[in-house]
Amino acid sequence: MFRLISLASAVGGVVVTIAALGSPEQERIEMFVGGSGLFAGSAVAALLADAGVRRKFKPILDVEKETRYRQRLAQKGLEDVQKKIEHQRKLAQEELDKIDQAKVAANNKVRLADEHLDLLQHEVADMKNQKKGLQDENAGLRQRINDLNQDVEDLLDLDDAGFAARRYPGLDSKRLADLLKQNREKQKALGKQLLQECKLTEVTVGGSRTQGAAFVRQTVTALLRGFNGECDAAISMLKHSNDSTVLGKIERAFKFYEKQARTRVEMPWDSRLSELKVDEAYLVHENALTKQAEREEQIELRRQEREEEQARREAEEAKEAAEREAEKYEQLLARAREEAAANDQSEEYLEKIRELERRVQEAEDNRERAISRAQMTRSGHVYVISNIGSFGHNVFKVGMTRRLEPTDRVRELGDASVPFPFDIHAMIFTEDAPGLENAIHNRISARRLNLVNLRREFFTITWEELVREAEAAAEEIGVTAEIRWTRIAEAEQYRQSVSERADTNQPLRFLEQKRLQKVDANAFASSSTGVG
Repeated sequence: MFRLISLASAVGGVVVTIAALGSPEQERIEMFVGGSGLFAGSAVAALLADAGVRRKFKPILDVEKETRYRQRLAQKGLEDVQKKIEHQRKLAQEELDKIDQAKVAANNKVRLADEHLDLLQHEVADMKNQKKGLQDENAGLRQRINDLNQDVEDLLDLDDAGFAARRYPGLDSKRLADLLKQNREKQKALGKQLLQECKLTEVTVGGSRTQGAAFVRQTVTALLRGFNGECDAAISMLKHSNDSTVLGKIERAFKFYEKQARTRVEMPWDSRLSELKVDEAYLVHENALTKQAEREEQIELRRQEREEEQARREAEEAKEAAEREAEKYEQLLARAREEAAANDQSEEYLEKIRELERRVQEAEDNRERAISRAQMTRSGHVYVISNIGSFGHNVFKVGMTRRLEPTDRVRELGDASVPFPFDIHAMIFTEDAPGLENAIHNRISARRLNLVNLRREFFTITWEELVREAEAAAEEIGVTAEIRWTRIAEAEQYRQSVSERADTNQPLRFLEQKRLQKVDANAFASSSTGVG
């Protein structure tokens, strides 16, 4: 009997190992059973060649069939196993896919959760920032409210201290208005600074520095109110002619209130208070000077209008008088000729006729001159006058008048607000009196006494220089004028007053006496100069 030792699958068939029962292990026979039959080594071939052997091993030879069967079973089992494995693999893959999907979903959820968390964190941060911003804004508003309350308190105290806005009547200049506004703002800022310094005081009242600061603030407010009140009252009375008086009041007021601030306890005070008030007074005084100059200009214009009207009337009257005179002499001449004809042309009548003819011609010339004078709008006299009793030596007034009698204008000037009459040094008739006057003024403008009001035609200049500049001005504009100069001023009333004062031992300034002596020593009567 044989027994099957092993059955193993091989490529294309099955390897069958058999052995006879009772035979040793080494007597095994291995056969390969394939699709093409049974093949074995040479020993097997010989064995199969023997029919007896084939019968003897017939049961074994059915192994091929069995092998094929088992191969099919194995193949089927293998396929089943493979199917199970594939099924399990698919199930496992599906599980893995589900796990992956779940993982992706979980990751998405985590990502969404993280994003939501970040969003919430940003919202929390924004809310914190908004909260801080609102807190800061609230703190700022509270501080602003406190500042506004303090500003209101300061404004009330500043108004109480005399720093309220002021109005300046008659102020038309925008430049001066802006400068005054800036000045008042500086005063107010200085006052506010002084009131704030009151909080830093070391003064105590009843052991309390707060009450001490309040006491100092009240005291400084009262001192400022007094100082500003006195200064504002003085400035409100400021005119073009009393600036020194107003400045003196400001100085005295400052010294008084500064003393009050220093002699009690140490109060905040500042010298700039006086400086700013003085600046304010100068600005108001400049406006007053401008207004005065405008008034004087209007007065001068009206005076010129009156003078021109008077000159026109005088010229008309002169023309009428000349015409009447000419008519009178013509009538006399006609009568004289009749008488001469009746008396055979005697020498006496002929001489009378010649005289009347001369007078008729003279009257005709006067009439023509009056007509010409009335028609000329720029003709007139430029005068040079002085008043040593009122203004001293080497001070001359150079003006212009269109009157037929220019000395009337000089007499009017001597009657207006001066103690002595004016003396005439030159009276220049020209067909362009305004042009000559303006030319002389331009050449000696640096010698003006009043540099603000140019209507004041007074000049500090030596006699020799004035003569030289006046003649040069006439040549410069090409006017024809006959100029007769008188150097020494009579100053009769003034010299008589000096003499009478000396006789009665009344005081006279020593320097003034010396100047009079020097002028008298170098005087000469007059000199004449012609400019053509």
